[in-house]
Amino acid sequence: PNTTMSAVLAKTAVKSTLRRAPSTPCASVRCRHTCARGASPAAPSSPPAPMVPRARLTLAHVTRASNANVVPVEGEGEGEDSSESKDEQQPPPVPLRAWLVLACLLACSVTNQWDRALFSYLYAIPTDGLTADAAAFISIGADLQLTTTQYGILSGLAFTVLYATAGLYAGRLADSFDRRALVAGGCFLWSGATALFATVHSFPGALFARTGLGLFESLSAPASFSLIAQYFDDKTRGRANSIFSLGIYLGGALASLSQILAKDTGLGWRGTYAALAIVGCGVAVITLGVVKEPARLTSGGAKDQKDGETTSDESLFGSVKEILKPTAAKVLFLASGVRYMAGYTLGAFLPVYYRTAFPDYGTQFSVYNALIVGGCGLTSALLGGAIADRLAAGGGARSRALVPAFGAFTGAGFLFLALTTDNFVLSMVFLGLEYICAENWFGPTLSLLQGLVPQNRQGTASSLFLFVGAILGSSGPLILGLVLDSLGTAGTAEGIRGGLLAASGGAYLLCSLGFGTLYNVLGNDNDKGKPSSLPS
Repeated sequence: PNTTMSAVLAKTAVKSTLRRAPSTPCASVRCRHTCARGASPAAPSSPPAPMVPRARLTLAHVTRASNANVVPVEGEGEGEDSSESKDEQQPPPVPLRAWLVLACLLACSVTNQWDRALFSYLYAIPTDGLTADAAAFISIGADLQLTTTQYGILSGLAFTVLYATAGLYAGRLADSFDRRALVAGGCFLWSGATALFATVHSFPGALFARTGLGLFESLSAPASFSLIAQYFDDKTRGRANSIFSLGIYLGGALASLSQILAKDTGLGWRGTYAALAIVGCGVAVITLGVVKEPARLTSGGAKDQKDGETTSDESLFGSVKEILKPTAAKVLFLASGVRYMAGYTLGAFLPVYYRTAFPDYGTQFSVYNALIVGGCGLTSALLGGAIADRLAAGGGARSRALVPAFGAFTGAGFLFLALTTDNFVLSMVFLGLEYICAENWFGPTLSLLQGLVPQNRQGTASSLFLFVGAILGSSGPLILGLVLDSLGTAGTAEGIRGGLLAASGGAYLLCSLGFGTLYNVLGNDNDKGKPSSLPS
């Protein structure tokens, strides 16, 4: 009671000091209130004094005055109020712990993608002018005597069948199990599968090792996406997802440089696989020690559960049905799957094309391609996340869909230029521009997905995203390999070029159309008065 009375007295004192005395004329100071005296202000005998802004009385002023037994004077504390309002508009800084967790997840993603892409690069390593034994030492294709169809199977379905299927259940585990253990444990296991691949001598053995690699790598991504969604808020999640997606490009760049590692350092393709397995085990140990499992939220994201509300169907099928219920979710998954098809096909056959079209530039391709995949892909991913967050701040979260739509459309044009020129350096330049345009899609797309589903469905939604992408994506290399073998053009640059333009270039255009449709679907939902499920 005494504190309340002091605050009231202080407020009264402040008002009395700021109130104009009845006998004071309104001539010398510009009147900022309705004059209650009924008389017009007298003509000033001297130039009017400049207007002094009246102080805004806040509860903070009254409290400070009450505690210090001092009545605040006019103008006091205005700067503090301005800074306080600015602080309220700015998002809180991301804790250091979140960035450390993201760094560990990124390191696991790099080894994941490096393991996955290494097979294609060590299959396509140039062996011209080498003896049969020397070629078998550095090249998987020369050692295992793989056909183009077998290569398409190993680079596509052999990896993705278990990767996609097990990933759905890995997403369920990520919604209920220790996500740190899933990420680090998966890294240990896929490093073991990598070491196993270094010992194979036939197609069946390679098939078994690649299948195991896909199974164990499926454990990591859903848990990683779920951790990112919890460690980062809506205003920074797009940037965090884009940083995490850098693992795709850094891992791909290291896989490209592994051609030099296998050929020029004496490791061979088997030694390169063994070295990568050791690196993966080290990353797993660091991740297990640094990453901490946060307290799990029972709801969140876009569709928070109400008090007392429970999900009607907790089965995997029920969760998938709930995730796919919005029309926007269906369009997002379809557009992303087509985009995966373009990426998988390029990843499998682009090294083969450059080996065939430019056989004298094997080492140069390894270096240039690493710079393109790592540098241009990294730049595109970071810009995509930053631009998407900026667009979402001004035009709503659905504006994020414009980033992959524009990127895929322009990427198709640069891909055409890269594959149709006869100049190697110019082809590399166009390929770099294609990467800068087309590789901006992952972060914005994951942010859209995470905004469409509740927190307790993030793991399952991420695994479903990867499942659809893996199934549709892996069909690209398989179909292209079958077509090239049936037409007898697997060893010609013209045949591979035409296949890449039809498969990857066409997929880019369909992807652009899909994300443009997603933008319209999200806008139509809002226009119809449906509650927006996306944080802006």
